[in-house]
Amino acid sequence: MPTELSNTKRKNESLILKLPSVEAQLATWIQAVDQNLVNRSLTLMRGGFTVYVRKSRRTLDGSNVTTLDIASINIHERHRGRGWFRAFRSVAESLNPWDATYYECVNNQRLASYFRSARLSAEHENCFYVFRRAARE
Repeated sequence: MPTELSNTKRKNESLILKLPSVEAQLATWIQAVDQNLVNRSLTLMRGGFTVYVRKSRRTLDGSNVTTLDIASINIHERHRGRGWFRAFRSVAESLNPWDATYYECVNNQRLASYFRSARLSAEHENCFYVFRRAARE
């Protein structure tokens, strides 16, 4: 985590958003949110990509769990179809220290089909989640 983080949440979030990629922003935000140095939600953005992330509590498969919620994913047209989201998903799920990763309100049918083919669990019609291996063992 960058050493320049302060005790002001808004300033810390501004510093995080200056990091060079949404993946770096996500890694830093995850560390900072557990230390109460940032708010529990943030819209990450860089280079034509925006992703809303949030630390939440919810009931999945009958258990009350902590989740990394991912929603409102926007990818600039010139980057679509090039595997960015698959790579981001891999990074997000591996960085996530909590019980599950929850993809909220997936309205893009292509992305919903991808989640179904990847065998993610579904909640409602358009929300998907995957538990961390360690959380299920």
